[in-house]
Amino acid sequence: MSKAKVTILIEGQVSNDIVVPTTTLIQDGKMNIIVDPGMGKNKSKHLKDTLKKEGLTLFDIQVVFTTHYHLDHTQHVGLFSKAKLIDYLYTYDQDNWNDHKGNGHNISPNVCILHTPGHSYEHASLKVKSDMGTIIVAGDVWWFSDMTPIIDEMALDQKKLEESRKRVLNIADYVIPGHGAMFKVE
Repeated sequence: MSKAKVTILIEGQVSNDIVVPTTTLIQDGKMNIIVDPGMGKNKSKHLKDTLKKEGLTLFDIQVVFTTHYHLDHTQHVGLFSKAKLIDYLYTYDQDNWNDHKGNGHNISPNVCILHTPGHSYEHASLKVKSDMGTIIVAGDVWWFSDMTPIIDEMALDQKKLEESRKRVLNIADYVIPGHGAMFKVE
């Protein structure tokens, strides 16, 4: 069975008054998944341009996954008008709102949800089987590729966040944080 392909479309950042989440494209067979198409100056144009480089348009995306409900990660979900929106516990398909099994729910054959609370209660990551190994698209489990901030001032529950971090490190070969470049787990 072939594995999923993971591409960082937009590498996020946080500096001064700029907040841009990392936006990731996961391609698993014919399934195209966008993770955290949040905010940023001219991000909608940038998303269109980066998708075009991958041979895709906004209409080729079947699923938009949000790691959590903070606006910096969700602002542009509406750009993908044909896509289902999936979060840690629900699937929103046009006017339909349905439960799914949550932690462990498969979005596609090589992509499943990993509930990673702490930064927020609903925070979830995606576990992706790729040719590189297991990649966790981790949202704000960590903000940056240097695994910071150690103490997350935005976290609703630092203890749960620490538990989520340990779980991610135990299964990941690579991690894509919420606002930075992918890093290898040593």
